[in-house]
Amino acid sequence: MGNVISSSNKQLIQDIVSNNPNLRGDNLPALNYIIDKISSLDSAIGMAELIPEVSVIIADSTILTMATTAASIGSILLFPVGIMLNIANGMESALRMYGMRGAAYTITAWAYDDTRPISSPTILRYSTSGNVRAKAWDSQQRNKAWRSAGDGALKGINKKIQTLGIQKESLQLVLRAASDNNKQKLNLALLKSFEDQLSSHQKRVWKSNYKVRYPL
Repeated sequence: MGNVISSSNKQLIQDIVSNNPNLRGDNLPALNYIIDKISSLDSAIGMAELIPEVSVIIADSTILTMATTAASIGSILLFPVGIMLNIANGMESALRMYGMRGAAYTITAWAYDDTRPISSPTILRYSTSGNVRAKAWDSQQRNKAWRSAGDGALKGINKKIQTLGIQKESLQLVLRAASDNNKQKLNLALLKSFEDQLSSHQKRVWKSNYKVRYPL
């Protein structure tokens, strides 16, 4: 692990765990890990305010699940299960997958305060075919799916923030910390969170495009 958690933060974490019936004992390694990572990030929120909110986020398994065993704690992967499920349902297969990528890119941009990407030019080049008019129509439909799914992902995040009574910055810091402050790592984890929603064939296509890095 990177930084050593201060004794005051350790005590605060212990107090929170003791008084939070929703925070299971096996959440403690993840909480320690995230606080350790956050301590190396720039934050306008003090630890006394931040640690309780991080504990709320980790206790809510509908936001993310984390590896908490000793063997895997150093390589936590994050899957925002509740937010990302059923994005772009009802769309044609190719549009749905492009929308899923749009949701992943949107959340990544949100977490890092980046400008929200409006498309993936690389995936569009791979995917569109036909004459000029057909390509233009295909791109238009894909970008519509991208925006729709991205809007849905942001709506889910904002609703969860409101429901849990936490600050936007707290969830952003958790996402950054869980992905080692690496945008590509966060985006890949988000893309992987969609795998169970895809058929075997779709999953092969989906995985083949993991090489396309955010925000390309």
